[in-house]
Amino acid sequence: MPTTRPQFDRRSVLQAIAECDRVGRTAFLQDSNFKQARKFYLMHNGRGYDSKAIAGVAHRYATDERLEWDDFTGGEALVKRFRDLGFEVTGDDKWQWDELLLACDLLHLNAWQPLRESDDRVAALSSFLRSQSPISLYIDDFRSSSSVHHKLEDLRTAHPDRVGQGQPTKKGGELTAQMAAAFVANPDQMHANAQELWASGSLGLGDSDGLVGTPDGAPSDVDSPDALTQAVEGRVRQRLVKTRERSGALRSEKMVQARERRGTIACETCDFDFEVVYGELGAGFIHVHHVVPLHFSGEVETTLEHLVLLCANCHQMIHRGPSWKTPEELRGIILASRAPTNANPTE
Repeated sequence: MPTTRPQFDRRSVLQAIAECDRVGRTAFLQDSNFKQARKFYLMHNGRGYDSKAIAGVAHRYATDERLEWDDFTGGEALVKRFRDLGFEVTGDDKWQWDELLLACDLLHLNAWQPLRESDDRVAALSSFLRSQSPISLYIDDFRSSSSVHHKLEDLRTAHPDRVGQGQPTKKGGELTAQMAAAFVANPDQMHANAQELWASGSLGLGDSDGLVGTPDGAPSDVDSPDALTQAVEGRVRQRLVKTRERSGALRSEKMVQARERRGTIACETCDFDFEVVYGELGAGFIHVHHVVPLHFSGEVETTLEHLVLLCANCHQMIHRGPSWKTPEELRGIILASRAPTNANPTE
């Protein structure tokens, strides 16, 4: 049984990451004689790296000694060491409050009846959640349809009416039970919170805005469904404010550019125009979306050419299915569906 404990510090880990970037993942693993990670990936600048391989190569930079796959064990102990050095490592796949909010809303819209794993709505939620996290690039079953279906069943089991005396089960975790109870107690408000989050087009995973807490991040108790509803509403508002603050100027510039080039801010994939359909109510309304989601492109300096104007329907269709689609690909789907199927070529 391997007993060697790799030696590394933050500097040597960054050197190992730089080597992987320089030679590419395949060559990096082959040259260092390591296998692909199954669960734990070290995340850095929006990219994932095989954690055990990084540890082995970092050890070489720190000690000039070569370690290979069989020379030491990985697992939680290695993960803790990376995290102690300030690195993010995958493996903690607990559902976050915003993910639970969207899952619970799906059940609410289905009258809390079971949803099959093969249901298109389950697949759509899975696709959206996977598009929000770089982890999905490396872990196939992260927020998969199977994973989403399992969580939906946890939420259904946590419904207060399904357990005697109205006491919800803790299956799936305490937050799962709290979210179910809040939806039952305040269905309209919780549904509105979920729809606002959907409309934002991003969960902002990685932002430090835990579900409950005072503005400085100190924890506070959520002792009732009403309290959780208020906490969720506050966090959704906070998230939307952050999103608007980050993108307000670019959003305005993109709309100005669209009016100058096309004379309209209609959806660039289906041509739906809120201003034409809704008049004054729809004035200035459109979703502004990254052509390539940031979790796939990595952190880049956003320019107007990185953005596209989409209606709410197209924004959701972008994320529906087993993988996200570019606006150009979605427009191709729309044009194909609009094409006549019974045209007579002789006429």
